[in-house]
Amino acid sequence: MPSRKDLLQLARDRLLTWYADKSHLETPKESDGVTISLSKEDKACGGDGVPLTFMEFDVDGVRPVDVFNVIAASENETAWDVTCSEMRVLGSWENYQARGVVGFFTVKPLATRQIYEWQVASANFSTQEFWVVFSTLENDELRQKEPERKGTVQIQNCLAAYRITPKAGGGVHVMNTQQLNSHPWPLSARAVLQASWHSSVDFAKALQARSVMQAKRGWASNKTAVPAWMLDDSMSCAVAKPDVGLRSSVLAAGVGALKGPWQDKPHARKTLPSGQAMSFWQHSALCGAGKTAPAQAPFFHAEFVVPDASPLEVFNVVIAKREEAKWDPSMQRVNITGFSRGARGVHEEFAAPSVLGHEWKSRELWEWQAANHSVRDDSFMVALLSAEEPMSPPFSREAVPAAQCVAAYEVSPAGTGGSRVRLAFHLNPDAGD
Repeated sequence: MPSRKDLLQLARDRLLTWYADKSHLETPKESDGVTISLSKEDKACGGDGVPLTFMEFDVDGVRPVDVFNVIAASENETAWDVTCSEMRVLGSWENYQARGVVGFFTVKPLATRQIYEWQVASANFSTQEFWVVFSTLENDELRQKEPERKGTVQIQNCLAAYRITPKAGGGVHVMNTQQLNSHPWPLSARAVLQASWHSSVDFAKALQARSVMQAKRGWASNKTAVPAWMLDDSMSCAVAKPDVGLRSSVLAAGVGALKGPWQDKPHARKTLPSGQAMSFWQHSALCGAGKTAPAQAPFFHAEFVVPDASPLEVFNVVIAKREEAKWDPSMQRVNITGFSRGARGVHEEFAAPSVLGHEWKSRELWEWQAANHSVRDDSFMVALLSAEEPMSPPFSREAVPAAQCVAAYEVSPAGTGGSRVRLAFHLNPDAGD
C-alpha cells in the first residue's frame, strides 16, 4: 500500500493546494450550508477518468475530535449513512500504520457496490487539526483477506480525504475530497455526480447529526476511535521493515492451489517429446478479477518430470517471463511493469486458440509474480495472480482483458537426476469476446 506519510501528503496537496485554485473547478452547488464542487478535468481511477469532488460544511456544537471519531470509526458507518449496508475492519497493519476495511453500498435499482480500502489518520491535539484518509490504491492485499462477494460491483476511491479543523467562534469546519469510480456504465461518473449531488448533501447532514451524538458522549478531548499506533508520527522516523505483504499473498494463493489432486487418478495422460508422461487433472471453479466478471472456468493441475535438469535450471526458465515467448508459441508480448511489496508486475499478451474455425481476439493479463526457495528440500515455487487494476497501458485496443486467478509452479528434485514439476492453472479468458 502507499505509505501513511504519502497518503496524508497526497490528501494535503489535494485539499490545501489543488482545491485552493478555484480555476480547476466547475461552478459550485450549495444547499443547507453544504458546498459541493467538481473538477473541470477528469483524473484516472479504476481504469476510467472520473471528476474529483470537493465538499465543505460546518458542524456546530461539537469539537473537531468528535467529527474525527465519527469518520474514523468506519465500522460504525452503517449507523448513520443510509447508503452503507455493511462496513467491517479487515485487519490492522501496524507496520503500515493503517487499517483495512471492506464496505458495501446500496444503490438501488443497481447492484450493490463493494469497496476495499486502506484507512490512515492524523491527529494534532494542539492545533485541533485532524485528518482521515481512505484509498483503494494497491489494495490487492485486502482482496486476499476476503473474496469479492458474488453479485456486487467492485468500485474504487483512489483518494477520499477529510480535513477537520476548529471554526472561529466555535464549532467545526470539514473539508472533503473524493476520487470515486462507481462504474455507473452506461452513464459517466461525471453525469451521475452532477445528477446526484443532493445525496452528498444528505451524507453531510447525516455526519453532522452523528457528530452531535458523539459529542454528547462526553469523551476526553484526547480519546479517539482508532488505536494510538495509527496516530504516532514518530513511527514514520523509525527504520521500516520491508513490506512484502503482496508477495506473501501471492505465494499463499500458490500454496493453496498446489495442494492439488495429486493422489487422485489423473483425468488424462500425455507423452511429452522427452518420453516422460504428463498427468492432467481438471475441474471447474469460479474465476474473475478486475473488469473480468467472475465465471466458471477450467482449473487445471498437471505433473511431469524434466530429465537432466536441476530444479534451479527449471526454475530459471519458469521465472523469466520475458523469455517465455521463445518457448511458448501462444505468448505474443511480455513487459515487466515494476516491483511492489515483494512481488513483480507482469503484463502479457497471449493468443487465444481458435475453436471450430473461430479466431478469438488475443488476451491480456496484468499479474503479480512472486517466488520462493526452500533450502530444506531444494524446491522452488513460482506463483502469479491477476492484479485488480492494469499496471500499464494495454498492448492492443483489440485485446480482451483476462483473469489469472492463480498460476503456480512447484519444482523439486525428482530423485532421478531431474526435476519434478507440478503446476496449477486457473484462467478465465473472458470467452464472451
